[in-house]
Amino acid sequence: VRDTPTGPERLLERIIALAGVENPPLFELGKWYHRLDQMLVKCSTEQFQTIKNAFQSNKLILTDTNGWASSSGVFIEGDEEDVPGAALVHPSFSQLTLWQKIGVADRPTADLAIKWLKTLPSGNPLSDEEVRRVRSVLPRYPDRIWNECQHWLNLEGKWVHVDSLAYALTMQSLVPWKHLFPAVKEKTADLQKLSAEICGQYPFSKLPTLAESLDDHIYEN
Repeated sequence: VRDTPTGPERLLERIIALAGVENPPLFELGKWYHRLDQMLVKCSTEQFQTIKNAFQSNKLILTDTNGWASSSGVFIEGDEEDVPGAALVHPSFSQLTLWQKIGVADRPTADLAIKWLKTLPSGNPLSDEEVRRVRSVLPRYPDRIWNECQHWLNLEGKWVHVDSLAYALTMQSLVPWKHLFPAVKEKTADLQKLSAEICGQYPFSKLPTLAESLDDHIYEN
């Protein structure tokens, strides 16, 4: 029998293993969350930092949509009046004090949403869950996101620098686009969630629409 408790490494290993499962057993996952919650009461500063770093750098928090998020990309509570589509901690574990201690924010705000967007990998495909969340945030703060993040979502589901975008796809000028080459879709900003008024304003108005940029030709063999 040990006279001192073991560190958080084994608990984190179990959570990391469960985070790779599509539908993790809630009872099993909750057990390890609760163990960490109890450990934080008496753990050392070094152990606390290990736990905090693990949740910051890995997607270990199960969300209300059964996705996974890091501590900076999820919130304890919220509604459609805050940021529509924001990821929340799964209701089975949302009451744990663990989340506040490791830096999970109570409610989503514009500043926190933009801070999360800045952590997304530039130029790489996002997960389906990340794309869904990005699309829900973009129409909420379009000007701030464009100017502060200097990134936007393209038709390939990638978070890319605005300087790499040459065209725009809007609901007002919607055309079939899924058959286009990836190189074209990567250069096209996805503005489908923005209103006509926003699309007509700078900086979005500087991008020619995909509809006016395509030139159809009949191929004769």
